[in-house]
Amino acid sequence: VNNKFGLRCKNCKTNIHHHCQSYVEMQRCFGKIVTDNRSDPVFETLRTGVIMANKERKKGQDDKKN
Repeated sequence: VNNKFGLRCKNCKTNIHHHCQSYVEMQRCFGKIVTDNRSDPVFETLRTGVIMANKERKKGQDDKKN
């Protein structure tokens, strides 16, 4: 689903910025949130996206130094 702030998964309700989309495209959707699940799939997906974005940013900075 496309909204003015970014994208949102219809299944797991994960929100993601348009410019962060490429970092989480390869991540699988966790599906609908189960109430007895201790790990929040939305949090895990966003955390993974942030980690990947930081790696790309650091990689870009290292390339500029060389």
